[in-house]
Amino acid sequence: MNDVLAGIESKVFKGFQMVFIPMLTRKHYYLLFFNLKTREIFIIDNVEGAAGLERYHGNMEKMISTFCRYLSQMHPKIASKLRNTEPV
Repeated sequence: MNDVLAGIESKVFKGFQMVFIPMLTRKHYYLLFFNLKTREIFIIDNVEGAAGLERYHGNMEKMISTFCRYLSQMHPKIASKLRNTEPV
C-alpha cells in the first residue's frame, strides 16, 4: 500500500471518508468501498444473483485484511471496526 500511495502527502486518510478499491477476480470486475466514517464495507458489483461472498474466491477477504492491516498503522480503532464488519 505504501508503494501505491507514495505520491500522496504524508497524512494519508486525514479527512478521507471513503476509499474505493477496484477489484478483478477471474475476469469479473467489482468495487470494494470502505466508508471510514460509518465503518461500513460495501461491494459494488454489476452481477446480479443470489451468489454470496464465494463469488469473489477469497480475494475480497484478502483485500479487506490487507487494507485493515495498513489502516491500523494510522487509525487502529477504525481498522479494528472494519476488520469485524460484514461486507454488504
